[in-house]
Amino acid sequence: SLASKNLPNEKEYNLISTSRADGIGKRIVNIHSSSGFNNNTENIYKLLIGAENVKGDGDKWYADNTESPWVVFSLSDIYKIDKIEWRDCNWYEIKHDVINSGEYWIYVSTTGTNPADWQLVAHEDNVIHQSIKSKVFDTPVEARYVKFALKPGGKDKKKIRIYGFDIYGELSQ
Repeated sequence: SLASKNLPNEKEYNLISTSRADGIGKRIVNIHSSSGFNNNTENIYKLLIGAENVKGDGDKWYADNTESPWVVFSLSDIYKIDKIEWRDCNWYEIKHDVINSGEYWIYVSTTGTNPADWQLVAHEDNVIHQSIKSKVFDTPVEARYVKFALKPGGKDKKKIRIYGFDIYGELSQ
């Protein structure tokens, strides 16, 4: 699998955010809310299809409606999250006008999605040259909700193309 390459210390990670392409089975992670998307084809739900199911440049979350795009994932229970990984636009599209995001934030909550509920667990800047952005937590963080926010790259400060967001972890409670 593309998403499991280059794991530090060859540790196994449990991918919980994707489900089978045919839709059969229990979905652990769903979309709670987002800043939006441009069309029904390149919608926010494409973040959950997994790297192996990306078959074309339409298999992405595409938006150009805000300078601060975000998505909140809801998990079926409280999970201990030990890794987050996401595929930026240049993972699939190599074009002069397609620019990776340069900065992102990951927040978690076990209680809800109000502003006071969120705890910042990752913030990375100057990552525009990374097509796959990955964050491994030394100590797993408990989450019922995961919020992903990013700053678009390039001249158009509102345009993003994200080819998947993977959450790795195990059931906590």
